[in-house]
Amino acid sequence: MIQKHAGGAQPGTPWVSIGLFILSGLSLAGSWGTAFLITGTGLLSAGSSSLVSVDPTSLALQAAGLAFSGALFLPTLYLSLRNILGKPMPGSVTGRLGKRLPWVLILIWPLVLLAGHWVATRTDLSWLLLPPIYLLAVGVPVWILLDIGRRGLPGGPPQRFWGLFSVGMVVSPGLVLVAELLVFAAVGIGFAVWAASRPDIADELNRLVQRLLLSSGTPESLLRQLLPYLLRPGVLYLILAIISGITPLIEEALKPVGLWLLARRRLTPAEGFVGGLLSGAGFAMFESLGNAAVFTGDGWAGVTLGRAGTDLIHITASGLVGWALASAWRERRYLRLGATYLIAVFLHGLWNMISLSMGISPLVRMAPENLPPILRSTVAAPVALAVLIVILLVMLVGANARLRRAQPDPGSPVSPLPPGDEPHPAGESI
Repeated sequence: MIQKHAGGAQPGTPWVSIGLFILSGLSLAGSWGTAFLITGTGLLSAGSSSLVSVDPTSLALQAAGLAFSGALFLPTLYLSLRNILGKPMPGSVTGRLGKRLPWVLILIWPLVLLAGHWVATRTDLSWLLLPPIYLLAVGVPVWILLDIGRRGLPGGPPQRFWGLFSVGMVVSPGLVLVAELLVFAAVGIGFAVWAASRPDIADELNRLVQRLLLSSGTPESLLRQLLPYLLRPGVLYLILAIISGITPLIEEALKPVGLWLLARRRLTPAEGFVGGLLSGAGFAMFESLGNAAVFTGDGWAGVTLGRAGTDLIHITASGLVGWALASAWRERRYLRLGATYLIAVFLHGLWNMISLSMGISPLVRMAPENLPPILRSTVAAPVALAVLIVILLVMLVGANARLRRAQPDPGSPVSPLPPGDEPHPAGESI
């Protein structure tokens, strides 16, 4: 950071770089340390019959995901240290290889999914062969979508690039988790107070708990016990309100938290858009690495493919919100910020609603004839999801094209900047 004095600009304490250095260092140590513990647990479980049996493939995927997550914090750690030490920063984020590699990955990604499905279902060595395939299958869509969205746009210095991605990977998910837990706790307390005032409801809940305790504990048995309650319209609409309403409201506000920390920098709309893409990409990477590591066997390829779609909604929605944030800070377009935020929430909520409709399709086969209206739409859900994917891709490409057209011609005179938008002094890397 730079502090201005009467005698000129003097270098001050780079607090942002220090914060990023601590954040990335702790995240790297935590990721690699947990990966080491999981690997040790897997080895001990394989060598001892007294331990509870665990799925070695799932453990291997979790360890690989954590190790890869830790490696993604290395650029932020390195660049922050260089800035703290006052050393010059590199001028490029990815270099020439980074401009060509995404297009190669687009071609090989379907082959990666096919290879992963074969390894997960046809070989006993999936614990060894699937982890590198899993990292490619999860990482490639995030990289491709990020490259499509930011191509040709100024994204700021490398430290900002990697810093926003790192904050999106660790800070945003943490804040979202805390906020969602508070909401769930409030809903649970409200339900408990309501149930306590209804003796018939309290008795019914006690009977349900007893049946669950006496059941075999298999997913099919639990689902059979819970099915009559899940099919109640009030329960379904409450779940829908949380997943498609409250969750998108929280996530779209907190995903670009790294950009909120740059509010005083008066970012251009293009920089805000790229910053939002990076925040969404970090959040998407965190979620995808965690979800794809849980499922093995027949379900792995389907879950990994579905996560690519979720990456798209996270990256596109956050990019639009980042664009609107920069426009609000720089041009005072607060009405546009509110409208864009609501559009992002709507798209995210629509995605969650369609995904929920597809996820409860097993209930449709088990349900009685009189189904709530929301369950009857499960047949059309895949088509609706495909249409939404096309819409999101068009929005991502269209936003990039519009912002690229708005960039000043390198050969044209530079127009004066508004007051407060002067370039940052030399040495400022964020």
